[in-house]
Amino acid sequence: MVERGRIKTLFIAGCAMLLITGCAGNTSAQKASVQEHVSASDTTTLSSVMTVDGETVTKEEYQMLLEGYTAQIKAQFSTDQANAPDFWEMQTEKGTPLDMAMALAKEELLQKKTVAAMLKEYQPDTATDYDSIISQMGQGSDDSYGPRAFDGKDYYDYVYAGFASELLEYLKSDVTV
Repeated sequence: MVERGRIKTLFIAGCAMLLITGCAGNTSAQKASVQEHVSASDTTTLSSVMTVDGETVTKEEYQMLLEGYTAQIKAQFSTDQANAPDFWEMQTEKGTPLDMAMALAKEELLQKKTVAAMLKEYQPDTATDYDSIISQMGQGSDDSYGPRAFDGKDYYDYVYAGFASELLEYLKSDVTV
């Protein structure tokens, strides 16, 4: 029983360390507001806004996640406030609603991209970038169960849930109980 608790503690500590090292490696991009970080010589990643643990985040991916938090942020305010023309720039004790949504989107990106980076340790050929994921969306199977079609956000979440499941299975196979 003590051995099982020790393994569980080591597993959690290891995941936390990987998450922390993934976050610590790119603090300047995390502190910056949403803007493109593009150098003149780097024309291949023109839509890249940040990098999380070696995983690139595109402008389209970031905007998709940011839009997903619109209703959640607006629900924290009155109808009059949420419908105001300057709502996203309105100052509150927690900052602007835009800052609040950006923080939630960045947190989700940190979780997803860290899982993707960890999965690449076990499956180096796994395509985890946004463009590859979205291009695979139309290549569904002819299964007779499950959803027949996804929108971009649902498919993106579906793929990253699969990445998390695969990573968990690899981590379980590495640990002997």
